[in-house]
Amino acid sequence: MGVEAFHAHLDECERCRNQPFNMCPKGNLLLVATGPESYQQDADLLLDYQRDAIRSWGATSDLKFDLQILQLGLVGEAGEVADLIKKVEGHGHPANREKLIKELGDVLWYVAVLHHALRLKGREPMPLHVEKRGAWDKSGGLIRNAIGLCIATADLVQYIAGMRSDFGVILMFIKEMAEESGSCLREVAQANIDKLKQRYPDGFSSQASQRRADT
Repeated sequence: MGVEAFHAHLDECERCRNQPFNMCPKGNLLLVATGPESYQQDADLLLDYQRDAIRSWGATSDLKFDLQILQLGLVGEAGEVADLIKKVEGHGHPANREKLIKELGDVLWYVAVLHHALRLKGREPMPLHVEKRGAWDKSGGLIRNAIGLCIATADLVQYIAGMRSDFGVILMFIKEMAEESGSCLREVAQANIDKLKQRYPDGFSSQASQRRADT
């Protein structure tokens, strides 16, 4: 039923037919609904997470500036994940599941808030969803996924300049890396929100940010 409804919409909507990476809101929702039940569950989880995450966003009156800062933050946090995997896999550091969950949660936060900020700017990215791994690449592993996460975040910055969206690809890497560590997307999302509630109990403020004790 979901696939039929999506195809019927394509017959009616010229924008969705001609701009598959910039479809209308209805087309985006119908596309998500074509996925399996687990795909929809991830989408529901990410929507709930996004609502909580944007509460701790210290937005200014300059949306263009905010988007630039969010892009820097996203790439920086993906680098933190890569650095952690490098130390564990390449330098012999002990595995640190809790730190990996924290770092993935930080990437997840920037994905969710940047997605929200793009919508405020009038862009219509696809709803947050976990991309399916393509048939061309069935292999995973922490090293490959960390590299892929960094590539996907860089590609997303290109999307903001007018290229295709890679939100789903980033979320795919977050979910797979969490699962490879014995965790799941839900735990990453919840751990990040719990951390933010402790850090910003009354919402974001520059004072709370400066006196935060966690790293």
